Amino acid sequence: YKKNQINFKLIIPLIISGILGTAFGTYFLQYHFNEIIFKRILIFVIFVSAIYLMFSKEKGLETHHARSLTPAVLFICGFFSFLINIFNGIFGGTGILINLLLVFYLRMPFIKVIPSSVISYTFIGLAQAAYLVSTESFNPSLAVVVLIFAFIGGLIGTKLQYLKGNVLVKRSATLMLIIIGIRMLF
Repeated sequence: YKKNQINFKLIIPLIISGILGTAFGTYFLQYHFNEIIFKRILIFVIFVSAIYLMFSKEKGLETHHARSLTPAVLFICGFFSFLINIFNGIFGGTGILINLLLVFYLRMPFIKVIPSSVISYTFIGLAQAAYLVSTESFNPSLAVVVLIFAFIGGLIGTKLQYLKGNVLVKRSATLMLIIIGIRMLF
């Protein structure tokens, strides 16, 4: 990642609120509550986000200035990161929603959002994985396969991100939201 694209002032609140939200969601998950309400909310958020990205020509592109990171703005980002990461604790894989939070609220382009979210989700994911591995059974072979392909996909995606820019990332994010939303419906 380019040094000037990593904003450490933003990463710290994302990590702290993300770990707290994920812990909260994981705690609920262990008690095997009815997930249907949370799933419906998540599906709704995913489809609304995809539609908004499709019709918003400038969101996620470098066409306007990003919002200043004042303490109030960082607090609001942290609060919404906490809420999003409750879903992460329940379902996992909500990193794209953090990216959308930063794109929509902070008016940052996708290319500048991704390094911050990847770094914060590395810490959040490690904390959640350490906890779940110690409390739940899992398939180590499957975990290795997922890790290898996630790494390969991350390398390819990062290369494409810098070769093709924000437009490709925005289209890919929109497509992924639609696919994830449809998959969650069935």
